[in-house]
Amino acid sequence: FAVEPLDLLALGIQLERHGLDARALSVYRQAASLAPEWPEPYVAGLKVAQKLHDLEGIQWSTVGILSQVFPEKHQDVWLNALRTAKAALDELKAKNLEEQASRYQAALDEAVARDCVIEVSWLGEADVDVIVEEPAGTLCSLRNPRTTSGGVLVGDVSSRSARQGDEGYREYYVCPRGFSGTYRGLIRRVWGEVAGGKVKVTIHTHLLTDKARSMSKMVELKNDEAVIQFELADGRLQAPLNERMLAAAVTNHLELRNRILAQQLPAEQPPQVDPAAMASYYDSRSDGVGLGGGGAILPFLPIHGGAVGYAPQITLIPEGTYMDIAAVISADRRYVRINPVPYFSAITEVNTFNYVTGEGDQGLGGTGGQGFGGLFGGGMGGGLGGGFGGGFF
Repeated sequence: FAVEPLDLLALGIQLERHGLDARALSVYRQAASLAPEWPEPYVAGLKVAQKLHDLEGIQWSTVGILSQVFPEKHQDVWLNALRTAKAALDELKAKNLEEQASRYQAALDEAVARDCVIEVSWLGEADVDVIVEEPAGTLCSLRNPRTTSGGVLVGDVSSRSARQGDEGYREYYVCPRGFSGTYRGLIRRVWGEVAGGKVKVTIHTHLLTDKARSMSKMVELKNDEAVIQFELADGRLQAPLNERMLAAAVTNHLELRNRILAQQLPAEQPPQVDPAAMASYYDSRSDGVGLGGGGAILPFLPIHGGAVGYAPQITLIPEGTYMDIAAVISADRRYVRINPVPYFSAITEVNTFNYVTGEGDQGLGGTGGQGFGGLFGGGMGGGLGGGFGGGFF
């Protein structure tokens, strides 16, 4: 029996192929309940619900899709769900199902809201990457564009792959439902020249809600890097933070273990391992009870070589100015050669976006409680244009 979300998703696909659409929709809903952060069950469920003309299934799937964030190349999936939701809402109102329409409207308002969005824009022929550390310890980057904490890196834009708009090139980090806490971002220039050596960073919190706030700041890239951080309050992800932090730590531990195992050679004794040296080492650790035979290795103690060991190394990085001086005295003790070496060390500047004191705020103000209805305020194009400069993302 299928118990994992991936197994249920595969089962639903097979049921759909055999014409059991109603059963497939039920299985997709089970998969979504086990893995609500997966967009696949909602996307597959919407297609089946439309085939069955199941209005309840359409409501469930559209709310699920609109609560997700999709990469730029899959934005048509999100927009299709947006249009389908508008049609379903109009159908409910046409049938005078006001109470059901009101509940659906509230669910859509909550689905399209975004707890936090980081927008990085720049001018010039260059590529800039964004890496975000979330409160649970998970990292959202190009190597891991979708995290278990809900964050998604939308697109990787550079001057070679995209056309420069009026405000330059942009990259986004979007977290629909995030943990409350501190979010830290690393902005790094990969190649090219950024105009003025600065990027524009805009932080949106509780976007498309009545608590929406936006702050913008020009951040200088010192040594091609800059660090930003901000606090998110009232995050909507209510899963225990300790469990997510533990899961992230376990994932990192397993990845490290797999890397170590991958570097080990086969079980046959490699030529670079000296059996005599291994026997001598064993004798030194065995309280005088040697292996005998002049250092022969026991047959039930196989020797594996080529493995790489890892141990944490704590390094103190001083901040400020200090100097080392080395002195050398000549052989006749008549001269002393002094070699002073000054050091200048500084911690990278951290740009903090503070919504309480307003430091660093350049006065964008809130976006107001737009919600789902605001997306259609001036038609499809006008509603989405109220997002981020001509498009929702």
